[in-house]
Order: sequence, then structure tokens, then C-alpha cells
Amino acid sequence: MKLAVLVLAHKLPQQLHWLVALLQAPDVAIFVHVDAASQAITPADLAQLAAQANVHCLAQRRMVHWGNFQQIQATWDLLRAAHAHGPFDRYVLVSGQDLPLMPPEAMLAFFQNEPDTQFLEYFQLPAPDRWSGAGGLDRLELYWLDPPLDGLNRLLHGAQRRLGWRRRLDGGVFHGGANWFNLTGPCVAWLLDYVAKNTRFFEQFRHSRCADEIIVQTLVLRSPFAAQAVPEPLRFVNWTDGPEFPRTLRMADLPAILAAPRALFARKFDPAVDAEVGPAVVSAAWQRYRHHQDPPPVSARAADSGCSSRS
Repeated sequence: MKLAVLVLAHKLPQQLHWLVALLQAPDVAIFVHVDAASQAITPADLAQLAAQANVHCLAQRRMVHWGNFQQIQATWDLLRAAHAHGPFDRYVLVSGQDLPLMPPEAMLAFFQNEPDTQFLEYFQLPAPDRWSGAGGLDRLELYWLDPPLDGLNRLLHGAQRRLGWRRRLDGGVFHGGANWFNLTGPCVAWLLDYVAKNTRFFEQFRHSRCADEIIVQTLVLRSPFAAQAVPEPLRFVNWTDGPEFPRTLRMADLPAILAAPRALFARKFDPAVDAEVGPAVVSAAWQRYRHHQDPPPVSARAADSGCSSRS
């Protein structure tokens, strides 16, 4: 069993170094895309990451604005890079603000017992009980401007609605859900091949909004692997309590995180909000697997790597 972990990062270099350290294992390869607009993660940070075994930092970096098409492109860049280094048995997408809830050896064992299951959250669109904006279809059917023109979106969308204008989509069924997926190697190979041969499908997501939460679900549910899909992202995320949505996790969330069934990762963490919860979560989670060595401490890892404590 070989695992590829794909990381989308844009800030918190110390935490990114620690995440990579926690995932170090002979059968795990880590692929990192850092937002080209990031000033927090420096070239020195990238060099330190890339110097580690089985860590690959993408040279091509996208300028990712929240929810825009570059988010999809960055994800596809990670998939292509990992597949070129593979193949791998499993591809897992996380953010740089995630932390694993088990050692990599236990994660590999989990996927070994689920060799054919495609784990990702999904639901058919429109889903007005889950997403606003025509149940999520406004993300695709309206034309979205990116920065620096995104301030005009409200006016543009008002005009589009008054005129009854919608972008023409491909006519198929669309699905949505959290973008953090856990897909098998054969499924990823099919996704990459399909998009390479069907560029119009991919291009219809340009000038959309938050469609990174639609494209993978839609493809998987249209693919030969649809029967293997299970609507379970294997993540602990708190969308309920706020004040952020999703909530930046704090020590008060620790019991719920540790009680989450089958969660491989928790998100999101920020030491500037709560510096204690990340180490507490990892330490407590690792105790479930006492035959594994203790996780590397975040402070020691940052000191070893020469990484600053910027957030």
C-alpha cells in the first residue's frame, strides 16, 4: 500500500513543516502546492521541505484566490504530479491547516482494509438544504469575476438574474461536497484521463465559485467507480459553532475531535487562535496506537527545520 498525500498550503509554515513530519513514512509521499501569493511560506521553507525524503514541492504555483478556478487547477496539478511519481494506491487531499489523527502506518492499514472504496462527501445538486444559491448551482450557472474585479459580482449577478441568463453547462448531473477526498489509484487515473480527453468539461468550471467542491464529486459519480463511492470524507470539521465557518479548532473541541468515528484528519488549526490544541490532539490521538513511536513535537520540528513561528 502506497499513499500520496496532496497538500494545499498558503500560510502557517511552522504547522506545514509539522504536518509533513507527522506524515513521514517509507510508503507515504507528500506533494505540496503553496499559493503563489503566499508571503508567509518562503523559498527557504520550500527548500527545507523538499530536502526531506518523499516530499515534493510543486515548482508551478498558482495564484489562488478564495473559491476561484485556480483552486481547481492547483488540485489537478497535485494529482498530475503525484500520478507521475506513482502510481499510488491511494490519493488523499488535505490543507496545510490539517493535522492527522493517526500515525501514517495506521492510516495505511485503514486504506489496506478499504482497498476499493472512494471516500468523499457528496450530494446531488441542487441541494437547497445544504447550499444557498439555487442549491449550489449558482456556483456554476452564474459568471463569477475574480479579483480585482470581484467587487462587481453582486451587480453582475443581479443583471444575470433579471435577464434570466445562465451559463450553459454540459447537461449532466452535478454533485457537490467537501473538496477533501480520499480516492484510489485507479479512480485518480480515470479522472486525469477523462479531463485530458474532455477539456470542455474542465473549462466549464472556469469563472465559477467554490467549484472545487463540485468537480471531483461530479466526476467520481459519473465514473465507473460511482458504485464504490461512500459519502464520508474521513475528516473532523466543525461547521456548527463558529465564530469561523468552518471553526478554527480550540481546546474546547478536543473531546469531539477524539470521539469522531473514522476521521483520519481534523481541520482547521491555527496556533494564533489556539496554540495548545494541535499538540494536544496529535498526542492524544497517537496514544491509540501505542506500538508506534511518539509524534514529533511541533516546537522541536520547527527548530530542526529552521522554520519561523509565523502564522
